[in-house]
Amino acid sequence: MRGLRISILLIFLLSVGLIFAQTSDELAKVGTTGAQFLKFPVTARGASLGNGLIVKVNDASAVFCNPAGLARIKGISAFYTHTMLYMGMNLDAASAVYNIPSIGNVGVNFVYFSSGDMEETTVDQQYGTGEMFRFSDMALGISYARMITNRFNIGFNFRYIHENLAAGLGSGDEFKAKNWSTDVGVLYFTDFKGLSLGMNIKNFGPELRPGGTFQDWDNGVPVMDLSDPTKIAKNKYRTYHMPLTFQVGIGMEPYNAGPHKLTVFTVLEHPNDNVEVFNLAGEYVYNIPNIELAVRTGYSFGHDIKGLTFGGGILFQGFQLDYALVDYGLLDYVNTFSITFNR
Repeated sequence: MRGLRISILLIFLLSVGLIFAQTSDELAKVGTTGAQFLKFPVTARGASLGNGLIVKVNDASAVFCNPAGLARIKGISAFYTHTMLYMGMNLDAASAVYNIPSIGNVGVNFVYFSSGDMEETTVDQQYGTGEMFRFSDMALGISYARMITNRFNIGFNFRYIHENLAAGLGSGDEFKAKNWSTDVGVLYFTDFKGLSLGMNIKNFGPELRPGGTFQDWDNGVPVMDLSDPTKIAKNKYRTYHMPLTFQVGIGMEPYNAGPHKLTVFTVLEHPNDNVEVFNLAGEYVYNIPNIELAVRTGYSFGHDIKGLTFGGGILFQGFQLDYALVDYGLLDYVNTFSITFNR
């Protein structure tokens, strides 16, 4: 019976994956979605594992990996992370989750992305106007997770999304897009060498549209309004999709004896704006009294720019510190620092 349940779950996960895969025309639809900050691997542990951490996470950081992992929290868990991205960009995120007996685990989460200051350029002043602006994104949400059985967990995120395409320019809703999104995750645990299966659907929501209007140009000449040739045409911005992503993964502990534990991860990702990516990663943990030391590495096959990932962590008396170094090729290395508290 146990083997039958596992087989049914595997068939379900693979079927959903095939449905998502069939929507792809084998083309990388890069540049067709917005809210790209939601695609960054927020946690240091997840980033060092090649964004493959959706099956072995049971603290507040699960909000950003697989919300079903929140169901394993017994008391209170809090998480904060900071990522120094390429070209002066930064990403900060935080979450807190609390266990309510007989109801489930509830939490809040926050993500903020900033491009750093840039100088405005226009058609007339292509070397800069002297005005500075920045691209900023924010997501504020709530989370809920519950153990359906001792082996099966489910979790949800609901977020309010706000994009400001040109903070410091314009006024009111100009250059701003607002939306909502949801994530749905499930986890299934087995008795065989710590084998766990996970599925995650991230960033499902309606299309975004920035407020305000824009002026179009044709070889440096403004395009005129067809209904009134004496006026310059003002156009509304087009809508764009959320970065919907489907993930399915497996985690397993091929060796777990004494102070040593080795965990391997495989995760398949299917984004709606790029080709599929296969993440392969491993984590080695050494336990000494009251302390856990971890070393991690991973690689994302099929990713357009990301290469090897590395990282490590230390867990001491409920506090966990993690670090990740990710090679983004021509875009340079990315550093992520995270801290997690469990009580």
